[in-house]
Amino acid sequence: MRTTLKIRNYKKKTKNQRKIKLTKLKITTEGGIYILLTLGVGFAAINTGNNMLFLVLGFMLSLIILSGIVSEINLWGLEVKRTLPDLPWAGEVSGVEIAVHNRKRFSSFCVEIQDVASNFTVDRRCFFLRINGKKTQSTAYHCIFPRRGIVNFTQIVVITKFPFGFFSKSFKIDYPDELIVAPRKVLTNADVPDSVLSGELLTREKIDPRDLEIFNIRPYRPGDDQHRINWKLSARHDRLLVNEGIDRRKMHVNIIFDDILISEENALKLESLRSTLPGKNEKNKENLSEEFFEDQVNLAASTVHDLAMKGFSLWFGSRRKTIGPLIPEQAKLIIIHLATISPIKIKNPPPLPNSPPGPTIYFNRSDFTSSVNMEHKIYFAPERLFHAI
Repeated sequence: MRTTLKIRNYKKKTKNQRKIKLTKLKITTEGGIYILLTLGVGFAAINTGNNMLFLVLGFMLSLIILSGIVSEINLWGLEVKRTLPDLPWAGEVSGVEIAVHNRKRFSSFCVEIQDVASNFTVDRRCFFLRINGKKTQSTAYHCIFPRRGIVNFTQIVVITKFPFGFFSKSFKIDYPDELIVAPRKVLTNADVPDSVLSGELLTREKIDPRDLEIFNIRPYRPGDDQHRINWKLSARHDRLLVNEGIDRRKMHVNIIFDDILISEENALKLESLRSTLPGKNEKNKENLSEEFFEDQVNLAASTVHDLAMKGFSLWFGSRRKTIGPLIPEQAKLIIIHLATISPIKIKNPPPLPNSPPGPTIYFNRSDFTSSVNMEHKIYFAPERLFHAI
């Protein structure tokens, strides 16, 4: 049975549907000092009755009132738009773009934008020194998502300390959005047969030139297909030259991911194998099954990415879903599924699907100590080593 992966298509709310919460006022450190000085001048003016002190007190109070009014006007007419990156990888720097449009005729100054997510702490802000009237300015903040999965953005906070920095005035915009974060990229060491990774050299087989990915030019030899002669280069060099390449139709790999947790016994065996290798630190023996599952998800996603970059078409299967066959440009669908995959915890899980003909790579095998006698199958063993079975 073949199923297709459904990507969450979140329809963003329009600006009229987004709820804007009331403006909040917060006294800054400088503002607290200024208020204390104002109170001190006020007490001195009352005790002494000095007209000059009353004049200074009035001037200081007017600055407080002016600061509140100007900061409120400074936030009027600001519209914020968030643009999320396309499938960022966990552990790598990603950029989130923030664009602010000023609908007023006059400029806004010293505006900060703070993003808010329910399951991720955004510790960066975007700062706009000046946003001209009827103009849009954009910038981006960089963040590192620590783990794979879905990040739920909930709000955007617009903040300003203009004009004097005495008060921080802000308002919140309900701006829900979802971002799928891919697993971590890891180094892959696939000892796959050369005929699989590099394709088969088709020097004598008849093939449609449109299905051939050329990587070399060589002199013509008797028996070569005449359709593969490069006539332009042959005329230039005054001898027959033949295109040598890979049949794209034969560049196909199957990926099978066993989405159940391995037993603690097998996890301890894996950990004992890891500890015998140089440069390996001992891990906590608790939750080894979960750690191994996450390692396998990272490795599977990295392998899918590497194979797609090399031009392989892919098929993916797990106990709950099958995807493909997919062309290399569609490999992102498999990575999206791996980003949200979770282990099956039921007693009688469904069986693994049968893969199409061709080389197959297994990940997270629950019976990693056993051997499978299948032709052209590839089995993943500990420490990222592939072994042909």
